[in-house]
Amino acid sequence: MGDPFFRVQTLAILFVGGLSSLVYRELRIANPLINFRTLLDRNFRSCCIIIFFAFGVLYANTTTLPGLLQSLFGYDATTSGLVLSPAGLFAVITLLIVGFLLARRVDARIPMALGSSRWPSETTGCRG
Repeated sequence: MGDPFFRVQTLAILFVGGLSSLVYRELRIANPLINFRTLLDRNFRSCCIIIFFAFGVLYANTTTLPGLLQSLFGYDATTSGLVLSPAGLFAVITLLIVGFLLARRVDARIPMALGSSRWPSETTGCRG
């Protein structure tokens, strides 16, 4: 078990096996702890998939960017935190603005459409 690649493969196989057995068991009993039958609705299923991948990317960025800044760019922990803090600051400001708009009975689809239309330009680096 000294090889890290072997450990990752073993854990991935155990994860897939455990998840498969969980889904199999929860679909077979009458009163499941996790009701996977709600995923039969196409809209709910697609929203769950989108949220899963969006937060997966968010978590990956949150955990890998500080290490990247520290190892490749030579930043210390404080400097890498200061480099990444504006993203968190803008997220909090956006949350406050959206909360204010929703309290004023603005349709929730409008801020979602604005954020979704802005996302491709932010991820590709095209500012404008």
